[in-house]
Amino acid sequence: MIAKVGVSLTYACLASLGCWGLFILFSQNYPQRMAFVLCLGLPCCIFHWAYARAAWDVMGASCAFVGVLLSARRIMDGNNPWRWLIGPSLTTAVVCTFRYSLGPFIVPPAVATVSVNRRHLSPVQVVAGIACFGAFLAPSFVYNHMRTGEFWRPATASAVYLAGDNALNGNMVLGAAGLLFAPNGGVVFFAPIVVLIFLLPWVWGRLRSRQINLLTFFGLGAIATSG
Repeated sequence: MIAKVGVSLTYACLASLGCWGLFILFSQNYPQRMAFVLCLGLPCCIFHWAYARAAWDVMGASCAFVGVLLSARRIMDGNNPWRWLIGPSLTTAVVCTFRYSLGPFIVPPAVATVSVNRRHLSPVQVVAGIACFGAFLAPSFVYNHMRTGEFWRPATASAVYLAGDNALNGNMVLGAAGLLFAPNGGVVFFAPIVVLIFLLPWVWGRLRSRQINLLTFFGLGAIATSG
């Protein structure tokens, strides 16, 4: 019974960590009260709360992605870049471990973040970050090789799973439209706070360069995943 209770609370604790990380991210630019209200949009406006009750890979990937954003922001601030380079390496690897298919959309923005701020980093630090990323993904590569015979091909691409909609074959335009405006699950209806994104062109000029970089790099990746 104790084991069952502990396992059942694992994802609830993970969901809380995701909200806490988002609060820290927002508090970098806004007062704490406003940051708290904004971070409530994660559990209250999307399926985050529902997924906190079950061990799905979506929850782990989304919480780890919050860690990627937070670590990327720290690198852009230039504060202790060596430590925060390990942060995006580990958190990006965790995202890919939970949802392997997110790698093409998460890794390029993380690399762009490091490239833009490379003046704060030495080649040794960059190599160490890459090594950390590879070491954390090594168990997944071993598992992929055991299931598919190729380390880079995910186990979910095995023949037994190919009959379902399990590949990156969606239409990005239709996916983005459905993600935003679908009446049965579009975030505009279930997370009205997302409507604020349409005000972005009017406030773009007031944003700091680090905010613009964060929105550009990871925003494009988020849009691409909607396909």
